Parts: sequence; structure tokens; C-alpha cells
Amino acid sequence: MKNYASLAEALQDLNTCGYVTDFTTDHICLYSDEFDIRLDPEDFHIDEVYELQINAGVDAGKIIYAITAITGVKGTLVGGTGTYTATINTQMARKLHLQH
Repeated sequence: MKNYASLAEALQDLNTCGYVTDFTTDHICLYSDEFDIRLDPEDFHIDEVYELQINAGVDAGKIIYAITAITGVKGTLVGGTGTYTATINTQMARKLHLQH
């Protein structure tokens, strides 16, 4: 697992590896406005998870998920510890937490 000094460095590296789509969380799914797709928990795989450490400055505590959809679309989801718990359903929270 790589250690990144910043969120920008992590996203740039993942982008070069093909993770070019930005995902956000919706109540029951992940969403990409770029492709207008919604991914239920069973529609994607979390390939890697990175948590930026305290030495990352303002980005400390950020969590980056490298995600591949069953359709082959690759992207990232960025958040912080505890960010999603109030905005997503139990199934999605379980998938993200188990991978972290």
C-alpha cells in the first residue's frame, strides 16, 4: 500500500492507473454525474483504500476508495472518517466500512 503526502497526489496517481471517474455517495448508491450512473453496493468492487495520515496536513483523515464498477468504469470516492454514516443506507455503509 502506498503512502501519499496529500489528497491531490493520491488522486493524480490513481488517475494514471485508470481511476478517472469521481464518485459521490447517494443515499443508496454511488453516483457519477460524468456518466450519469448509479452503483448499488453489489455493482462495484473496492480495489484499494487509502487513509491519509496526520502528516498529510489539511488532508489528514481523508479516505480514498479506488473503485471498479461491474461495467468496468473505474473511479474514486473521497471522504473522511465517519463522513457517510448519516447520508447512506446500512448496506452501503457496511460495504465501505468493511473495506476500510
